[in-house]
Amino acid sequence: MATDPSQPLHVIRQYVEARALVLLDPRSESPLPVSSLLVKYSNFKIPRFIHHDTERNVLMMTDLGSAAAEEVERIAKDLGQFLAEFVLATSEPNTEFLARASNSVMLDEFHSYFVKLTRTVLTSQGVPDAEMLVSRLDEAFRDLGKEESCLGMVDLWTSNILIDS
Repeated sequence: MATDPSQPLHVIRQYVEARALVLLDPRSESPLPVSSLLVKYSNFKIPRFIHHDTERNVLMMTDLGSAAAEEVERIAKDLGQFLAEFVLATSEPNTEFLARASNSVMLDEFHSYFVKLTRTVLTSQGVPDAEMLVSRLDEAFRDLGKEESCLGMVDLWTSNILIDS
């Protein structure tokens, strides 16, 4: 986890990553319509899915290499445009889109994993009212299905993207 690198993420995360790479790759057998944005913004690339071995917990994807300094501004501009259009294209997802992008099994796994992890971290750090906070987190996870579905960008950290300084 970015906030505490000593806390490992559950390996089920690889399934989510593998599935996202396939759904967002316009060259895959079953891309989501929004993947066409990656054709439009050819300077902005995501890795291509190669293989996922769930028994050995190995996810293989292409290496994007590195960008030359003169490309950074153009890539950063394309990233901003891509994210803006991605948000617009997915702000009112239809039923088919939601069904294909759904991860209900993964959500259940993350729910139990993060509740347990939060309990461990808060308790080990002597946080007052740790159990009450964990209970609220657990309740919030259970309430997730009661709200309107939406897509979100995760893992968008400054070290993951190129930003013009």
